[in-house]
Amino acid sequence: MARLWIIALGISLGILVGQAASAEVTVLQEASLDNNFEARVLIESEIKKGDFDVFSKAIDNAFAACNRFCAPNAWCKDTCKDKVSLLVDLDSPGGDVIEAMQIGRLIRKEFLTTRVMPGHECVSACVFILQAGVIRIPALGSHVEVHRPKFDPIYFADLKPDQARTTYNRMVEDLRKYFVGEMGGSDEAFRLIMTTPSDQLRALSFTELKELGLNGQDPSYEEYSEALMIKKYGQSRWSFIKACIAPSGNLPECEKKAYERFPDK
Repeated sequence: MARLWIIALGISLGILVGQAASAEVTVLQEASLDNNFEARVLIESEIKKGDFDVFSKAIDNAFAACNRFCAPNAWCKDTCKDKVSLLVDLDSPGGDVIEAMQIGRLIRKEFLTTRVMPGHECVSACVFILQAGVIRIPALGSHVEVHRPKFDPIYFADLKPDQARTTYNRMVEDLRKYFVGEMGGSDEAFRLIMTTPSDQLRALSFTELKELGLNGQDPSYEEYSEALMIKKYGQSRWSFIKACIAPSGNLPECEKKAYERFPDK
């Protein structure tokens, strides 16, 4: 299974959760000096069956840690409720696309942000998780690569040729419904995924990621988040943070710079 970590900024309290021996999930409850609680879940290594259950537990524990931290602090009582403090970082070569879609649906349900940080990769099935974020940040220096997904042989092993064809076509249509219909992905992005042979990789440039919508926001969430962030930071700081975070993906550093440049809202 993929290695999943929950990490936050500041002084820590660690709790180990998770059942499968090959998956590690660590929860740290922390706060930064400017009274922010920010947790991140890192999905690392190959995505395998069972990782959705591990990921779901990781999300539950992240919000539980946030709620415990916020309980005595009136200033952050809405932080966990609004789910604006939990990020999903990706560094995976891909794996089981069906499991990836399950993880993606939970990410979209919880209105979470997905990121690929500089030096990290998001390949194949991982892109189906990246697309699920209501905010998607593949930072400059990250590596996002696509190809046609390989399905687990177990789906086809006992089928006749005509049954295998029908099953494959149905699974491809399910991929389209998920990527384009549920997650609002572009038809062109899906076309690139499905027309790149499964034994090859098509690297996407930073410009292509923006053009294909893999770097950006879900339109229905954009209006809400814009109002929320202006309320939190003020117009000047938020405009600065948006410009700063686009290439770097480093929200804490961009926040720090914004407060230095605009000490007053």
